[in-house]
Amino acid sequence: MLLSPSFLYRSEMGAAQPDGTFRLTPYEVAAALSYTYWGSTPDAALLAAAADGSLSTPAGTEREARRLLADPRARAQLATFALQWLGVETVATTPRSAALFPAFTDAVRASMLEEARRLVTSVAFDGTHRFDELFTTRSTWVDATLASYYGLDGVSGSAFQRVELPEARQGGVLSLGAVLTRYAHSDQGSPILRGLFVRSALLCEEFPPPPPNAGGVPDVDPRATTRERFRQHTANPACVTCHRYIDGVGFGFERFDAVGRLRSTENGHPIDATGTVFDIERFGSDTRFDYATLPQLAGAIAQSEAARSCFARQYYRFARGFRETADQRCAVLDVTRRFRESGYDLRELMVAVTLSPDFATRRSP
Repeated sequence: MLLSPSFLYRSEMGAAQPDGTFRLTPYEVAAALSYTYWGSTPDAALLAAAADGSLSTPAGTEREARRLLADPRARAQLATFALQWLGVETVATTPRSAALFPAFTDAVRASMLEEARRLVTSVAFDGTHRFDELFTTRSTWVDATLASYYGLDGVSGSAFQRVELPEARQGGVLSLGAVLTRYAHSDQGSPILRGLFVRSALLCEEFPPPPPNAGGVPDVDPRATTRERFRQHTANPACVTCHRYIDGVGFGFERFDAVGRLRSTENGHPIDATGTVFDIERFGSDTRFDYATLPQLAGAIAQSEAARSCFARQYYRFARGFRETADQRCAVLDVTRRFRESGYDLRELMVAVTLSPDFATRRSP
């Protein structure tokens, strides 16, 4: 029994329809709803809705979706999405130089992950519920361990609490310790990894593999800043085509080191965290945004239509459990449209993925 695919995998097969599609049965809809919002099996109320036929209608499906989202279990599932969306699940084991960063302990790592979970879930369920708050919030969640690590006063104990951040640490998810740590090297920060994170995870843009002669990470130079060492990318004609889009974003994170701590100088030189974002909406859009601080960069992303659409796509992928194909393009557009019409309300996005036509009607591969 334990080796049966029916035990190991969840799969809603549906009943064949005259047009060649497969319509999920009410009990399959119940399972799909429950695993989307709770990551677990349906409760008695959801099974009752399946039994009485409520889940055979869009109105009944929406009613149950909203009920599930109002349950505390929905927070834990959205927290799982948050870590996957930001790509920070490995922070607990990310290699870091103990000699260079002795304060970066296992307790700090764990608290950083909890900070990421709480920031996203608090915006979705307690705050404005709007997408832009993920980037423009001026506060975060810390316990005493993380507060001390960040240099924040007035926090004691192991309970997490919401605190206002100094301007330099503001930036929503961009200034999360887990994000800053994940997108860095073991002994130094990385404007390239951080710029690629924004372009790939937040704007859904894809780059070709680097050319064979691209070279690796520049050696640490005690006489130079990270920014000066990485300028070789934009100076090299073989690299500039892609790096003009990456580096100008990544330099905005330079106020933070490889383990998420603020710094004002590097190797005796003042930090330059200014930058330019080219084509923030899409490649070839001929748009440009100049910024001087990380909060300004975060604000630009918060207002970007590309970032909003990308977030809808990322949540769609999480809810469905796969990367969309050409067949799901219309479904993604439908979810994005509903998200836009709601004023970019995160809760409405979560409901929209189960109201999309492809949620209950599937096609054979």
